[in-house]
Amino acid sequence: MISKWLMNIFKLPTVADSDAATVELESTSILENALDAVVGADEHNRIIFWNVHAETIFGWSKKEMLGKDMTDYIVPNEFRERHRAGMSRFIKTGISKIQNMRIEIPGLRRSGEVFPMELTVSSVLRGGHYRFYSFMRDVSDQKRTLEQLKQSAIDLKVKSDALENSLNGFDIVNHEGKFIYVNRAYLRMWGYDSTDEVIGTSPVSHCADPSTPMKIIAALKATGECDIEFVARRKDGSTFDARMLAFLAHDPLGNEIYPTTSIDITEQKQTTARLQELANSMPQLAWMARPDGHIHWYNDRWYDYTGTNFEEMEGWGWEKVHHPDHIDRVVSFVKDAWKKPESFELTFPLRSAAGEYRWFLTRAVPLKNAQGEIVQWFGTNTDINDVRESQDRLSKSEQSLKVALAQLLVAKEDAERANELKSAFLANMSHEIRTPLGALLGFADLLRDPGLSRAEQASYVDILMRNGQSLSSIINDILDLSKVEAGHLTLEYADCSPEDVAQDVISLLRVKAKEKDLVLDYAKDESSSQTIVTDALRMRQILLNLVSNAIKFTQFGTVRLKSYSCKTDDGRHAICFEVSDSGIGIPVEHQARVFEMFVQGDGSMARRFGGTGLGLSLSRRLARALGGDVELVKSEVGKGTTFLIKIVDQVEMKNAQTVFKQEPAHEPKADALLGLRILVVDDSPDNQSLIWHYLSKKGALVDSAENGLVGYKKALRENFDLVLMDIQMPEMDGYTATQRLREAGYQKPIVALTAHVLSDVRQKCLNVGCTAHLPKPINPKLLISTIAELAGR
Repeated sequence: MISKWLMNIFKLPTVADSDAATVELESTSILENALDAVVGADEHNRIIFWNVHAETIFGWSKKEMLGKDMTDYIVPNEFRERHRAGMSRFIKTGISKIQNMRIEIPGLRRSGEVFPMELTVSSVLRGGHYRFYSFMRDVSDQKRTLEQLKQSAIDLKVKSDALENSLNGFDIVNHEGKFIYVNRAYLRMWGYDSTDEVIGTSPVSHCADPSTPMKIIAALKATGECDIEFVARRKDGSTFDARMLAFLAHDPLGNEIYPTTSIDITEQKQTTARLQELANSMPQLAWMARPDGHIHWYNDRWYDYTGTNFEEMEGWGWEKVHHPDHIDRVVSFVKDAWKKPESFELTFPLRSAAGEYRWFLTRAVPLKNAQGEIVQWFGTNTDINDVRESQDRLSKSEQSLKVALAQLLVAKEDAERANELKSAFLANMSHEIRTPLGALLGFADLLRDPGLSRAEQASYVDILMRNGQSLSSIINDILDLSKVEAGHLTLEYADCSPEDVAQDVISLLRVKAKEKDLVLDYAKDESSSQTIVTDALRMRQILLNLVSNAIKFTQFGTVRLKSYSCKTDDGRHAICFEVSDSGIGIPVEHQARVFEMFVQGDGSMARRFGGTGLGLSLSRRLARALGGDVELVKSEVGKGTTFLIKIVDQVEMKNAQTVFKQEPAHEPKADALLGLRILVVDDSPDNQSLIWHYLSKKGALVDSAENGLVGYKKALRENFDLVLMDIQMPEMDGYTATQRLREAGYQKPIVALTAHVLSDVRQKCLNVGCTAHLPKPINPKLLISTIAELAGR
């Protein structure tokens, strides 16, 4: 009990002792410096004690509060009468019984902010009078964290199916060499019917060569990962060619575990064989090489022309047939080209079996798997000797043809490069999404253990939150970029304070900077405008991207944000922000590409720092959508980088929007849907359950159907006020179900629900008869407001 604790620590005298003991209690440094706010009051509720932490929580100084009525200052107005009545009741019924009474009540700060507060009260009898000592704690953060955890649990359920639904086989083997997890794709690939047949067994029976698992584990212990091709054995004894990528990891107890992902490469190997057969019939010289450039096959035409054999050409045998004046150039170029996942071409002379040198054009193309990884190179050497001689004899009238050919070559290279960027994006996205997803799935599974301590649970939840936020950030960047590219981005123009936006960004990122011991500050030039008209949310997003990037690529020193007024090239008023850092800098050869999608300086930076490479590209597109731009001002390796963000003051756009509004104007009432009968047509039980919770809380009566056909029949048979229609479903999709309902004379509102947010999908929904269109993931506030509006509530 707190009151006994006070009496014991301070050895308080009895009622007969003088009030000097109270003075001693109230001046003690223990209460004065307590981590909780400690407030003492007499029987009339006048404050007699006010410690340092009370000043911090409530904003009033001790000098201002002594002698004041506690209720008038720290209790919100609507609770004051109740508070006074409670105090009066305690005095009349025996206040000495108040011993460590703990309650949660709203508190009031000097600023007028109301916050949740945990209160523990005890009474002390001094000189025939009662004193109350209240220990108060601000629990705002705990409340906020609880709400975030609830939302995280919902989000995690949606994301947890991704691994199970992967097309690649995925399994985990424990340190005892037994399977502890396999996904559906693995079962299909190896011909098993259920996980019960595999869990707890050894991978040895899944390999044609029983020594394969031990080779994999040996490689993992040596390097931490293993990429291997092997012959796999199915349940029925049949075999197939497989490729496996395995990693070494550890469970929470420190035991080694081996997560692996597998693909069936039987068709790939058959394709390679067919490719070799085709290449043997080609007029060109052809060859194939491993990812590191080691050439392991030449076609018959190569051997016929050069007069060599495979033993002579093994490895890097090209040196034997190259012209001595070109050998150094060719060797240097090609060995460097092997390191890049890009097609390349080069011209040089090759010696024939007769000793004649003729010019050839060599083209090499990387052959990649579904994951974007190079599995081998395929190259051809085309005899261009006659073409070169013809080109030398071209007259001036033929030069225009050369220009046209050059332009076609540039177009071809641009197309190939665009395709390579997409491949790089898929590989990078796979890594960026799988990394946090693996942590989410793993630690979610660990949370099922009933023996976990509170500290372990809290730690696991923190990990789930951190990785969930990482996934959310990646997905948001991708979706925003898609909207910008499709011209579907919502922009809302209103007065905003650039300084407030900048300060908010600095506040949000200060903790991240502090973790790296970086100085993060904001400087506002006197010329900076107090307000401009723009979309404050998108301006904040741009600044967050640029400042967060600066922090990520700065190991020590300073990250600085500066604002000042400026003009555009056509003389329009704008606000400029400079983001400068003392980080690693950007090499000159990469500076021209930093604003391209999926590009992050170079591949090593993506591996070292992580990230999707979308941030700068998205930021520039957002800035240009706001009439401005983002530019790289300067960068020097090892010394830092400066970016300039320019946002135009678009007064003429005030209170305008570029596309339809997606957010409701106000919070729906608690009974907004009271009594409404609503049919939810969705093939996902989880989505049905989620929507049921949202709508039932607002008073709706919710029924569900698992596909469009069932929903179509239910809607016609029963009397619903509104139908929520998913678009992609088995049996009958949402488009068809809606169209058939309208053809049958159904007049009630039908709201389309789809993860596709582009305008053509929305228009298609409206064309088949949908009354409205709402995006997934579901925004409950927007969903309820839309239903209430359509129902005339």
